[in-house]
Order: sequence, then structure tokens, then C-alpha cells
Amino acid sequence: MAFYSALRCSLLKVLIAICEHQLLAAREFIYYYCPNTTNYTPNSSYEANLRSVLSDLSSNNGANSFFYNTMAGENSPDATYGLLLCRGDVTFDACGECVQTATTEIVQRCKKEKEEIIWYDY
Repeated sequence: MAFYSALRCSLLKVLIAICEHQLLAAREFIYYYCPNTTNYTPNSSYEANLRSVLSDLSSNNGANSFFYNTMAGENSPDATYGLLLCRGDVTFDACGECVQTATTEIVQRCKKEKEEIIWYDY
């Protein structure tokens, strides 16, 4: 529990794309959370780390995994962490499409915020 408190206190960005299966396989936005407690500066090393993490999440989700985490900027105050989670009853393709959508949508919904979470029903 102390680990999670340390992460929260450090105000690290976390992207969680939780993808659930629907019979029609239609993308449905469920919820997002941007507490707006701390923002980052445009063109900063934090933003570069964020872009790296989002790119890594969206490209590595096709590696036949429904769970993946990554980070950029290790041992730096601008370190950024990302996490994706897809339900086991969706296909890898559906999981990948969901993560692609989430990594694009989260930066539009939570502009310049260091902590972000987004959910989709897919």
C-alpha cells in the first residue's frame, strides 16, 4: 500500500484502458478521471516521457497480452508510467483497437494533467 501512496504522491501519470466486450463490438466511452491536481509544462521532459509511454502502450498491446505496463524517464522527477488492462474475453484485435482509442482520447480529455484514467466498453 505504501508503494501506491508513493506513486500517487509523486503525481505520476497513469493511463488505464479497461476494455470490455459487447456483442456488437461497438466502442463505448464509459468514464475518465483527471483530478487536475498537477499539470505539466508543454514541451517539457515530462511531456516527452508521456508521449513515449502512450506510444509504447499503443504499439505493444498487440503482443498478445491483455495487461501491459511501461515507463519512461526512470529515476527522474519527470518519470511517467502507463498501464493497460483488457478483459480476457475480448480478442487481441479488439484490445488493440481499444488501447489505440484510449491513448488518443486521454490526452484530449485530460489536457496537461499528470494523472489520468480512462475506461471504454468495447
